[in-house]
Amino acid sequence: MRIETPRLLFNSACPGHSHGLANSSGTLGKYLMAQAGNVVAGRFGDLIRLYKAPPRHALSEEFYETDPQRGFARGFAIQTVGPLPIAFCKADGGGDGRVGLGHAPGDDGLQPLGDARRAREILPWKDNRVELADEKDRHGLPVAKVTFNLHDNDKKLIEFGKNKVMEVMWAAGAQQVVQESRFAHLVGASRMGQRPSTSVVDKFGRTHDIPNLFVCDGSIFPNAGVCQSWPDDPGAGRADSRLPDRPGGRDLVLQPPRSAGTADSLRSQPALHAFQGQSAHCMS
Repeated sequence: MRIETPRLLFNSACPGHSHGLANSSGTLGKYLMAQAGNVVAGRFGDLIRLYKAPPRHALSEEFYETDPQRGFARGFAIQTVGPLPIAFCKADGGGDGRVGLGHAPGDDGLQPLGDARRAREILPWKDNRVELADEKDRHGLPVAKVTFNLHDNDKKLIEFGKNKVMEVMWAAGAQQVVQESRFAHLVGASRMGQRPSTSVVDKFGRTHDIPNLFVCDGSIFPNAGVCQSWPDDPGAGRADSRLPDRPGGRDLVLQPPRSAGTADSLRSQPALHAFQGQSAHCMS
């Protein structure tokens, strides 16, 4: 959804919205973010069977806030994870000949391993973006072109977090520690903000340009945070509460079109929601 939402809005360009729906600011597609979640595994002397507990056993946000002494902005959380055995053994072991994280050929599969991940906050950068590519899908619509690079602040944060979690593993008594780079949880590219000149939607997910067009997914988040998946549902519920037929939705005034057959006719249609695979083309 984080990629398909801006793609949908770009592909819905029409008279009055020639650069895509809800894109008068030129911000649509920009400030794409991901979460750096490197996996660190440690081999211990005793069997741990980390898969026998809930997926996330413990979470620490000790290093979450900015510390100027570290030389970079923002921070990360540390969480233990417990993948089920099949998913655990399918994981890349870091490229040094292991099958799965720490699973050497001949092992019985019940590894004496601890597994921890860092959820790092990559900052919103304007050049990390979603655009339309020249290539088209089977429906003849341009597919998404994604540009994403790490900046110096991101690299410093990732390196510090990786070393800190490896330090935790050694301190916990690990006999061997390995790490694997990983990214997850895309957000941004339809960012939320108070100013229509620098954002796509308001605090309720309603687009600044078209009052009855809402975006209800993680693409509206202006920053990455620790875990972006959890707020998606309440964010959609918050947007839903602003619709005219919902409690609290009376402040939404749907303006009538100036004339039939124009881009403004969107304003007289039932509220549109941007969902993957659906079209939000202007009415003709």
